[in-house]
Amino acid sequence: MARKTPLRTHPLPTATVFVETDDDWYPNYNAAGEGDKHGRLVRLRLTELIAGPWRVSVWGADDCGMYRDFAAEEKADARAVFELLQGGGPVSRLDLEKLGFVPA
Repeated sequence: MARKTPLRTHPLPTATVFVETDDDWYPNYNAAGEGDKHGRLVRLRLTELIAGPWRVSVWGADDCGMYRDFAAEEKADARAVFELLQGGGPVSRLDLEKLGFVPA
C-alpha cells in the first residue's frame, strides 16, 4: 500500500534561541553566536523529531548538551519547558536534571 505523505528523514527544528548560563558547556557561545570559552550563552532548541515526538535540548558550542524528549501528544508540555527555560534566568545542568533532562 502506498504511503500518502512523505516520510521525513531528518528532525525539523522549530525554535532556537540563545539563553544565559552560569555553567561551562565546553565551550559556551558568545553574543555573536560563536564558540567562546568566556561566553555565557547556550543554545536552547525545540525540535519535532522524525517519528513525531518533541525534543527540548540545550547545547554548548561543541558536543556538550542535554535533552528531554516528549511524546507527540505532549507538544504543549515541550513548549512550556522551552518557554520556562527562556525566561527563568541562567540555565544550569542541575536545573535541567531536575526537569528530567539527560546528557546527550
